[in-house]
Amino acid sequence: MSTGSWFVNVGKPSRSRVFDLYCLPHAGGSASAYSLWPGFAPRWLRVRPIELPGHGSRLSEQPYRDLATLAEHLAREIIRVATSPFALFGHSMGGLIAYETTRALRRLAGPVPVRLFLSSMAVPSLLIANPRLHQAADDDFVEKLRFFDGTPPEVLQSDELLEAMLPVMRADFEILGTYQYHMESRLETPITVFGGLDDRIVHSDELPEWQDLTSSARIKLFPGGHFYIKDEAAGVMEEITKDLRGLLMDFY
Repeated sequence: MSTGSWFVNVGKPSRSRVFDLYCLPHAGGSASAYSLWPGFAPRWLRVRPIELPGHGSRLSEQPYRDLATLAEHLAREIIRVATSPFALFGHSMGGLIAYETTRALRRLAGPVPVRLFLSSMAVPSLLIANPRLHQAADDDFVEKLRFFDGTPPEVLQSDELLEAMLPVMRADFEILGTYQYHMESRLETPITVFGGLDDRIVHSDELPEWQDLTSSARIKLFPGGHFYIKDEAAGVMEEITKDLRGLLMDFY
């Protein structure tokens, strides 16, 4: 479907790197959301943001509108490039993509993440998305974006930027609105779930439900709302580092 690179700053594997961390952004977001993360990571962890078709540097490409297809294609890309043990991180919609991509990797008998990091994302069975939001009139759609508070104000205040961004935003909300959860056996991949204490979209008391979908789950909450991660990136990376450091002896 697409021609651009899924992985930002992909280079030859460095001997000083042990784990790769593939990072998926929220709806409408891009790989640039993780541009500062390498500065927070230890030397043995390589941050590899994922650029989805239609987003960021791949804005000219057609975005996906179906999560099952997206997850399978991304899983195949990871199988193609993975040369080191890896973890997956996803924020909001990115968390759902990370979860479904992990299940797709398992179905394809490919390598699976050593750990899954999910942020501001409820378990799929609790996901409540408006199936018609992506078809709403522009004014109504933009008002909903203001409520979610994840779109930069400069985009919402610019007719030119909105014209460029609305198609990909609608595609992402179509992914959420048409998503259907199909039950499978629980993951053996351990999960760390992050959330904001004041999240109005995914309430913190919903996050422990992830414990039923995997062999092991840990919950860590931060001050803030659905996009707490904007202010807590360093703290999130500290928690990621803590979990992955405990796996070093298992692989090396």
